[in-house]
Amino acid sequence: DGDAAAEMWDRRMALRAAHGSGADTLGELFNLARTIRFGGPKAALWRHYAIWKYGHAGSAVAPYLRLGLTFDIPDFQRDLASAVARTAGSTGLSSATVARAVAALETGRAAEGLAALDSAAVLIPTREMQLQRLEWRVLPPVLGLPIADSADVARARVAMTRLADSESAFPWTARAQWALGMDAVHRGDVIAARHWLEALAATEDSTAPLLRAVLRAFLTGVNDPGLALASTDTLYLADRGVPTDDPFARSALHLARAGWQAALGKDAAAAAELGWYENSDLRGWPQGPPQAGEVDQVLGVPARVRRAALLRRVGRSAEACVLLRRANELWRHADAHLSGLIGQAQALARSCP
Repeated sequence: DGDAAAEMWDRRMALRAAHGSGADTLGELFNLARTIRFGGPKAALWRHYAIWKYGHAGSAVAPYLRLGLTFDIPDFQRDLASAVARTAGSTGLSSATVARAVAALETGRAAEGLAALDSAAVLIPTREMQLQRLEWRVLPPVLGLPIADSADVARARVAMTRLADSESAFPWTARAQWALGMDAVHRGDVIAARHWLEALAATEDSTAPLLRAVLRAFLTGVNDPGLALASTDTLYLADRGVPTDDPFARSALHLARAGWQAALGKDAAAAAELGWYENSDLRGWPQGPPQAGEVDQVLGVPARVRRAALLRRVGRSAEACVLLRRANELWRHADAHLSGLIGQAQALARSCP
């Protein structure tokens, strides 16, 4: 969407002006990101120079290191974060490690990304980070991106169950219960899903009601997509509040709604729903565990493939091909166990000009 892209660029330029335009300012880094994404032959030169420069002066780029996904340049973010991590102090190292993790996951380098998240959990010894390293194994397969093998998922499920049964770990207890419930629905284990839904109902925490509503709809949607869709209309309209409850909740909501709309034959609406990842929703300059906007970007790659298939069904093949080309570019170094998704993307792209 050229008009939307131009409008967003104007907004970013206003932000750039507010932060100056000298060396190593946000304005200059915006120019760098734009060149790397769209600069053609000179992009490679800028890329190599930036990695060399900031690899020796990581503090200059540290506040902005995790903006790469919002510019759709995860490969550059991964390489830059790796360079910065080699010379960063303890604070910069943790954020650089998370930056590398989410960028690796977006480009399909699942083993590298999960290993980096494990390293980040050592550098950021908080319950939030400990829960997220489990969520990143359990929830992406539920949401269409199987980045962990079955044994790894099973181990994470066991650890998450211990947390979900804890009486002294709010709000992480509610979030663990929600994640396990979503996983149970995905596996077709209705009894387990209802158990975690009931557990959420008994959990006295501010995060529980919203997560319970998402899980209830997810369970309802198995047999009644129309009711599930109607029950989440309010959540959909207020999804700006969802990320504060769990960084995966917003993605889960939009991906599920797209599935229900497609099941009802509403392909155009489903395709529109799958554009949720086109956002720059980062809170402050990210320094800690992954945020909802970063989860959106990682899950946005398989969503592009689903969206392309839907767009093709409603006669919008040119838009579909743009999405497929970019998905295949992002996954060109993906791990072999994502071959099923990659095969889908490549098969759909064969009819593109």
